[in-house]
This record gives sequence, C-alpha cells and structure tokens, in this order.
Amino acid sequence: MSAGEIECSVLNFDFIKQCNNHGAQVNIIPQQNRESINLSGINALIVTGGGDINPKMYAQNQDDTVERVDDLRDSTELNLLKEAENKNIRTLAICRGHQLLNVYKGGTLHQDLKKSGFNEIEHQKPYDDARRYVHRINIEKETKLEGIVQETILKLIVYIIKVSIN
Repeated sequence: MSAGEIECSVLNFDFIKQCNNHGAQVNIIPQQNRESINLSGINALIVTGGGDINPKMYAQNQDDTVERVDDLRDSTELNLLKEAENKNIRTLAICRGHQLLNVYKGGTLHQDLKKSGFNEIEHQKPYDDARRYVHRINIEKETKLEGIVQETILKLIVYIIKVSIN
C-alpha cells in the first residue's frame, strides 16, 4: 500500500440495494487475520469480484500478469467459504469469488487467459476506463435465475475501485 491509500473493505452499493430490495440485511465482513470467522446469524454469503488470487493458493508461481494480489483477502475469503460450507450457508460467488471457490474446492486457475490460449474471452474496457469490465453472462433457460432476471444473456459491468487520501 502506498502513502495516501486507506486499507478498507468496500462493497458496490448496487449489491446492498438489491439485497435490501429482497428483504436482506447486508453485513460487510472485513479482511481479518483469523482462521475461524463467526457466521452466526448469517444465512447467505456473497463473495464478490476484485484483484487476482495469489497463485500460491493453487500451487503455482506468480507470473508477471497477476495484478492486485491481496493475501489477507484471499485467506479471509477462503476461511469464509470453509465456514459457509461447514454451516451449509448458501453462497453466491461472483467473478473473483467464483475463481476463489474453485481454488477452495481444489481447482486451479490460468493466471493469464490469453497466454493459456483462451483468446475468445475478452475483458472489454468501455469508455477507455480500465476500472470497468463488461462480462457477458449466459443464463440457462427455465432456471430459477432466469425466472428472476427474465433474461438468458446479461452484460454485467464490474467496477474496480481504489480509495486514496489527497
């Protein structure tokens, strides 16, 4: 962390609004240096997007394409996934979250999709703003999710933010 940056836990307000619109109370669980995290009173967990997962979590050496690694976030969220599984808490993993869920369940990741031959997967950068990425999401027909969003293809914009003090 460089001078002027504040270490903090942040959640896109759209997540909070959508959860509130469906009667849920949102609690942000900050990064913490603890193996066991108490999820008493929590009936659902959302693990959101963000920086890259440290490749050491899936037994690889980090290459030069990996960005914004946060070991404390990795370990906190891995502990949250473990606790959620142990307590049978419903979990929604989004973008980085689903990658971390894959690692938690014993999977691995490609550190760079293009270097690994996945050229059809592209992070579009609308308005030349590298903090925003558009992801095309295909939703299976006749599923609960399709019933909720009433669509089979969505384009989602993911925001990456940094908080600084001037």
